Formats: sequence, structure tokens, C-alpha cells
Amino acid sequence: MNRKAFNPVIIPLLYSSVLLLILPFTYQAVYGLTILLHWSLPQFIVTVITIILGVFTAVCVYDVIGDSKDFLWLLKNFKGWLKDIWQTIKRYILFLAHRHIIKPHLKKIVNEYKNTPNLLKEGWKYHCFEEVLLEHGVFMFAQRDLLKQAKNPDLVYVEGYTLFKDPKTSVMIMTHAWMATPNQALALDVLNREPGICYFGVPFSRQWISQILRDRKQRGEKECLIFDVGTPEGLHILKYGLPTEAIASHK
Repeated sequence: MNRKAFNPVIIPLLYSSVLLLILPFTYQAVYGLTILLHWSLPQFIVTVITIILGVFTAVCVYDVIGDSKDFLWLLKNFKGWLKDIWQTIKRYILFLAHRHIIKPHLKKIVNEYKNTPNLLKEGWKYHCFEEVLLEHGVFMFAQRDLLKQAKNPDLVYVEGYTLFKDPKTSVMIMTHAWMATPNQALALDVLNREPGICYFGVPFSRQWISQILRDRKQRGEKECLIFDVGTPEGLHILKYGLPTEAIASHK
């Protein structure tokens, strides 16, 4: 058997095909046995017993038909696939449970700036970069396997805030920068070994970022964040807002 040709997703399909053939007969056998022995079992219990016996029979049939070593290899990959799915589900539940923390945190910072008069910023569109984030930011879920997107030429650059696990305070909010998939749904964090719980930021278009980097290179400036009041781009955003072409479009 050519193992490279197999994908773990194929395994549940193989099991399902065998189960569809076996389950009706297994159910009739279990139901008939309960009547024969005069057992009064709830329908739910009969169904569970049927599924367990059906799965066991399907495994035995597949093991007899296929090569034992290949079967164990497929089963091991299937277990790994299920484990990855379970980990992703747990991380997504964590994401949904904590995403509500970021926006109130940003609003608090914006209110502090608004309550602190600053004549230099009079007439500016935004008081701070957190206000820009609240208007243009999007939530993103962490992509754990970075290799899947490593060769994607359409990744976009994002700046914003990230929610991380912290042993002392349970969670920690901090400014951050990362890459994202073109549809702006998944965050690719190459700076941290463990991805954050939740990401919220502004995705910039590749053309606009490329132009900014060329301009900085001509001025002899070091590369730094876009949301930085010490850069011409940062000041321009606070004064006049983000240019339309600066924000990446959904793909």
C-alpha cells in the first residue's frame, strides 16, 4: 500500500462505508437479543451498543481485508487527525470566550486620550491608534501550523492587539504585529512559539506596505511599526485617517 497516497480524512470514509453496511444488521441482532432474553433496555442504550459493536466489527473486517501494518499506520494517523481537530476546537472555544475582552480595553484607552486635552492634536481625525483599530480592525483566529501557509504569496501584514495566556494574570493584552491569510480569518504569528488566544488588528494591503517600505528606505529610516507616532505614516494616519488603498481587501 502506498502510504503517501493516503490522507487521514480517507480513513473515516472507509469506516463509514463499512459501518453503513454493518449497522442495520447489528441493530437487528442486538434488538432481537434483548427480546430473546426479555431485557427491557431504552432505545438509546440499544443504539449505543449497536454503534460500539458496529465499529468493532468494521475495524475487524478492515483489519482482515487490509494489511495489518498498513492498518495500524492508518489508524495512528487517524488518531493524530482527531487529536488535531480536538485541539483546534478547544482553542476556538477559548477564542470565542475571550474575544470580548479586547474592544473594551481599546475603548478605555481611547477615552483616556479623549479626556486628556492635547492642543497639538486639535482637529486630528483620531486621538490614538486604538481608535483606528476600533474602526478598521478585524478579529482573527491563530493558525497553528505555519507551514501550511509558508508559501502563500498573498499573505497580508497586520498590526493591532493580541490576547496571550499569562501565568500570573491568566490573560495579557499587548500590541503586536503578524501576518494573516488573504481572507483575514487566520493569524500567522511567526514571532511567538505559542500563538495567542485572539488577534485583533488592521490588515494592510501589500501594495501600500511595499510603497511605505520603499519610502522609508529612501529616507534612510529603519523598519518599524506603521502605528507609530514617531513615523510620518503614523502621524498622517492620526491626522487624516487611513488611506483607502492602505486597507487590504477580503479575498
